[in-house]
Amino acid sequence: LERAATTRTLRALREPDVNDAVDEIASDDANDDANERLDAFLRRKGRHASFSATKIASRRVHQAPEARAVRAYMSLPASQYSTLDGESVERVSDDTFKVELSELAFLGLSLRPRLKAKVRVRDDGSGCEVRVEDMELTGSGVVEYASDAFEIVSVNNVTWCDVESEALSAEERAVVESRGGEYKELTSETSVRVYIIVPGWFPFTIKSTERTGRFVVNQVVAQVVPRFLNQLAEDYGTWSRGDDSRTASAKGMFDCDVDDSAQECEAV
Repeated sequence: LERAATTRTLRALREPDVNDAVDEIASDDANDDANERLDAFLRRKGRHASFSATKIASRRVHQAPEARAVRAYMSLPASQYSTLDGESVERVSDDTFKVELSELAFLGLSLRPRLKAKVRVRDDGSGCEVRVEDMELTGSGVVEYASDAFEIVSVNNVTWCDVESEALSAEERAVVESRGGEYKELTSETSVRVYIIVPGWFPFTIKSTERTGRFVVNQVVAQVVPRFLNQLAEDYGTWSRGDDSRTASAKGMFDCDVDDSAQECEAV
């Protein structure tokens, strides 16, 4: 009975609809590692809460006749990636990066997430997958003490496709008529789920924790993903004209303006 109850709890916390979406866009090996890590986390004793956010956004880029192609850009090895944001992103190895978000307010606590993300470029040139492998929280002493009480499953699937002529806007059609070339569409599909073991001293209910967490994560994803795509489009434009410097020109890509004070919280 205890084993059955544990299984039901794990299934409820994982919420298959969101995790299946993550699984579909993740590589098998990385997904197996993430599942093992998550299952171990969910078996730890304590009050468990989870919340998630998804965001799909697109940005069109013009591929000039004489320019390097989007397919070639999306086929670049991770070792040749620009970090896009020189302030918030640090390269750790050829395919691994550290990302630091701005300070967030969460249920009266100030915390700053630091993520370690790994990039896998697909062999067919269709894009890449960015998967968060680890998250560390900094902030007050309480936040840093509770850092190991958080687990994250996050995947950003970046793809591209051709834009048919009939789908072009009037402005895009005018560009093609005057300069030639064609339009491509870059798409980012991001899924984020955060799991927490709520400390016994924490004064809020699981329901309040999840509601506020969902609000915060949705705000972060809604702000970061469009900025990421805009910077990706700008980086492609620079690279397509023959610039191989891969210098990060952006700042503030991971700055987030989130205020959870409007969220009503229920005390335990």
